[in-house]
Amino acid sequence: MNIPLRVLIVEDSEDDALLIAHELSHGGFELVVERVDTAEAMRAALVERTWDVVIADYSLPSFSGIQALELMQAQGMDLPFILVSGTIGEEIAVSAMKAGAHDYVMKDKLARLVPAVERELQEAQVRRARTQAEEQSRRKAENLVAISQLAIECAEASPETNLFALIAEKLRQITKALAVSVSTCNGSKHRLIVRNVAVDSTLLERVEAILGQPLVGLQIPLSPEILDRILSKKVVYSYNLDQFLFGVVPDSVAAAAQKELDGGVFSGVNLHSGNEFVGAILILSPKGQSPPEVDLLETMASVLAVSLRRKHAEDALRKSEEHFRNMFEKAPIGIYQTTPDGRILMANSTLIQMLGY
Repeated sequence: MNIPLRVLIVEDSEDDALLIAHELSHGGFELVVERVDTAEAMRAALVERTWDVVIADYSLPSFSGIQALELMQAQGMDLPFILVSGTIGEEIAVSAMKAGAHDYVMKDKLARLVPAVERELQEAQVRRARTQAEEQSRRKAENLVAISQLAIECAEASPETNLFALIAEKLRQITKALAVSVSTCNGSKHRLIVRNVAVDSTLLERVEAILGQPLVGLQIPLSPEILDRILSKKVVYSYNLDQFLFGVVPDSVAAAAQKELDGGVFSGVNLHSGNEFVGAILILSPKGQSPPEVDLLETMASVLAVSLRRKHAEDALRKSEEHFRNMFEKAPIGIYQTTPDGRILMANSTLIQMLGY
């Protein structure tokens, strides 16, 4: 079975290029070949098509194999690059290898070409895998730093800060998402309430027109069965928006809204604090973009569950204090608080009026 191979040959001799192509075809490759003999032609070929290997003559009338190597490197490409020559000496060959060429083959020993190409294709695959792993590791580290920084910002946010807007917009930046929504449970855990949506404002208006209601403030009833399903896992991936709306709007309306969003995969992140369901994050990735990885979303879920639970506790405490202050101030009887030695710490307006102050 022939192996597909896209070969860019840098060679001024058409006959020599045909010999190279014949050797590769005879070695079991099914070729797509283009021959170039100038820097301009090679630059255009690298931009216009994708190549598996570059095979270059060391010496051309107006170009050279080393210049071809430098041109490829300048494009940021890491392709197997093999020099072919009839006159190259060992010293020049070593110099070319140090410059980045992967191998060299003498024209009178083209039998070495197929093994060299096979080896360098495997090496290129290893390099790509290593580069991808390093890039993935770098991205994970950056995302963890960003999530940690978000947790700090949430902890330090003032009461006036819209914490839900902060979380939604930061997560949109971290995940490069098309849209991110943040929802929390009401006190009885019977409803999930959308608190903020980070998305292009024009797109949000179009989606809300389809839904017939604002997204922020949308309430999703949570039956015991739905709550059990939510608590069973932290992360859910789906292409269907209706899976996350739990029937709060008709399926046809959800489908129309999803079509308007024109995105890719939805990532639902359920925020648990112990066995308590705190809220949910919904992330819509752009079409063609992979959704955030599970480990990132699970880390996000753990961190934000704490932040939102703290927010809920602070809001409850603030409301309790406001309620107490209102009762204290509006009480029809005089009320005051003193220290053990009789120093007055606070008194309500009724007492002040009674005492004539």
